[in-house]
Amino acid sequence: MNYINNNLIILLKKNYSLLITFLFFLISFFLIGKHEMWRDEIQAWLIARDSSDLFSLFENLKYEGHPGLWHFILFCLTRITHNSYYMQILHVLISSCSIFILWRWSPFNKIQKLLLTFSYFFFYEYSIISRSYGLSTLLIFIFCTLFENRKKNSLKIAWILFLLSHTNIFGFLMALSLFITTLIEDFINFFIKNSSFKGLFTKNQYISIIISISGFITALIQLSPPIDSPIVNTKINFPLHFYDLVFVFRNTLKAYMPIPNFKYDFWGTSLLNISFVLEIIFILLFIISFLIFINYLKRRPSSIFLYLFSSIILSTFFLLKLNDFYGSQRHFGFFFLSLLSSLWIYRFCILISKKRKNIFYDKSLNFTINILFFIQAFAGIVAATYDYIFPFSSAKETANFLKNLDVSNSKIIAFKDAPGSAILGYLQNKKSFYYLEKKGEGSFIRWDNFRERKIDNETFEDTVIKLSSNGNKLILISNSPLNEMAFFDPKFYNIFISKDSIVNDEKYFIYLYKKNF
Repeated sequence: MNYINNNLIILLKKNYSLLITFLFFLISFFLIGKHEMWRDEIQAWLIARDSSDLFSLFENLKYEGHPGLWHFILFCLTRITHNSYYMQILHVLISSCSIFILWRWSPFNKIQKLLLTFSYFFFYEYSIISRSYGLSTLLIFIFCTLFENRKKNSLKIAWILFLLSHTNIFGFLMALSLFITTLIEDFINFFIKNSSFKGLFTKNQYISIIISISGFITALIQLSPPIDSPIVNTKINFPLHFYDLVFVFRNTLKAYMPIPNFKYDFWGTSLLNISFVLEIIFILLFIISFLIFINYLKRRPSSIFLYLFSSIILSTFFLLKLNDFYGSQRHFGFFFLSLLSSLWIYRFCILISKKRKNIFYDKSLNFTINILFFIQAFAGIVAATYDYIFPFSSAKETANFLKNLDVSNSKIIAFKDAPGSAILGYLQNKKSFYYLEKKGEGSFIRWDNFRERKIDNETFEDTVIKLSSNGNKLILISNSPLNEMAFFDPKFYNIFISKDSIVNDEKYFIYLYKKNF
C-alpha cells in the first residue's frame, strides 16, 4: 500500500502540469454552466452558424473589425451542432491548453504560475467569456515556448504568427511585435558572431518570414472595412490631447491591476474609479513596477524591445481610435500579455550586459511580480464569483421563456437588435428575429450605415401591421418598458420581465400583441 502511495505521489509530482490543467478545466467547466453568454459571444456564433459556406462566412465578417480565425473554427463546429453551449466548452478547452503550456514551459515559479492560472484574464475574461482573445493567448504562449529554439522552430513560429494575426486586431499587433522581436534577436545573434550580412538567414527562415508577412497582409485585408461601414468615415484622433494620454494610461493601469467594483454589475468597472487614494497607490505601484521591469529587461535587448514596442503600438492604436473606439478591459488586457511574454522569453534572448546580478534587484523583481500576479488572481476570483452568483446576461433566461411559449411559428420583433440577438443564439428552433433597425429579418448584426437610422412611431406601427396581417402571433422583445420608449402601442401587453443582469442593457421585457385588445 505504501509502495502504491509513493508511486502515486511521484507520478503526481512529475505530471503536476496536467493535474493543475485538469483542475482548471473542471472549475471552468462548472463556471460556464452558470455563465449566460452576451451578444458579442453570440454574434460570432450566429455568423458562423448562418453562413452557408466559407465564402459567405468571410463576406459576413466584413463589418466585424476582426479577422476570422475564431469564426472559422466556430463555422466548423456549427456543421456538427447548433447548440451554442459547445462553443463555451471549446473555448474552455482552448484556455486549458494555455494553462498547460504556462505550467509546463513558462519560467515562472509554482506560486506565480498558480496566481496566473486564476488571474483575471486567463481564468475569467479569456476563458469563461467565449471570444477570440483566448485563442490569442494560446498562440502567444506557444510562440514563447518555441522561441527558445527559434531557428529550429522558425517555420512553426511563422505559422503561429500567421494564425495569431488572424485572431483579432490586438492579436495582429502582438504578432507584428513578436515577429520584429524575432528578427532583432536574429540580427543581434548574427552580428555577435559575424561582421557581414552574408548567411544571415537560412532557407527555412526566409520561408518563415514570407509566411509571417503573408499572415499580416491577409489579416489587414480582412480588417479593411467596406465602403458602407461607419468606420470608413471616422476620423483619426489627431492631434492628441493630454486627457487622451491620461485615458490610455488609466486603462493600462486597470489591465495590470483589474480589480472590479464589488457589485453585481462589476464587469468593466474598477476600484480605481471609486477611490482617489487607492488610485494614487496603484499608480505608484505601476510606476515602480515599470521601472523594475525596465531595469531587468534592459540586459537583453530583444526582451525589452518586445515589452516597449508592443506597449507603444497598442497605446498608439487606442489613442488614434478614441473618436469611435474607447476599448474595454479585455482589449487593454493585451498590455498584460505584452509584459508576460517579455518576461517569458527573457532567458532565451541574448545577454549583452555582463554585470553581476544584483540580489536586491532580483528580490524586488520577484516581489513585484508576486504582487501583480496576486492582484490579478484576486480580481479573477472576484469576477468569477460574481459571474456565478448573478446572471451575466438575461438572454438565456428570456430564451427559456420563449421556448416554453413555442415561438417557432411566431413573428418576433427585437428592439434593440444587438441585445436581442443574444437571445437568438439560445433558440435552436428560431433562425431569425425581425430587427427594427434593419427593417427586416436577421440573426447576427450587420454593422453598416443603414442600421443607424432612427426608429419612430410610424415605422413601428407599419411593422406591426405588416407582421400581424397574416394572423401570426406577434411578440415584441425590448430592453426597456414599452411605455418609456418613443413609440407605444396599447395592444401590446407585458408577459415577461427578466432579472437584472451584469450586462445592464441585456435585461428584457416581452410583450404579446393582441389585435383586438
